[in-house]
Amino acid sequence: MSDFPDDIAKDILDLAARIGTTAKKEGVRKSQLEQLAASLEGYPHDKYCVLVTASFANRQVTRDKLRRDTARAVVEAMKKIYEYKESGLNKKELARILLDLSKWVYEAVDQVRIERPVTSYEELLRIFAGSRG
Repeated sequence: MSDFPDDIAKDILDLAARIGTTAKKEGVRKSQLEQLAASLEGYPHDKYCVLVTASFANRQVTRDKLRRDTARAVVEAMKKIYEYKESGLNKKELARILLDLSKWVYEAVDQVRIERPVTSYEELLRIFAGSRG
């Protein structure tokens, strides 16, 4: 994994927590998170592939495979990655890391009661700490 600036690394953790917990709360199937990650390969450009993934998320809503709030979280995350200005940043790699982490979060909250999607990774860790005590 490449080294990313701290602010971007933190963003990725927070976005993954939001996507993973939103998907779990909405009852999205894990395979849909895997499909989102695979959609990054649908367009060969390392910068613009994140826009294709954002479009794919909305397509999956129209096919009743993804729920609206999950798709919105994915679109916002892909837009944020697309808009990063740091030079030399591989946006496809960053998006892949984000979507893989989102799936891990989704799996990690399987036996945890989530009242609402979380907005930060710290909030997710507080939930984990409280649920396993």
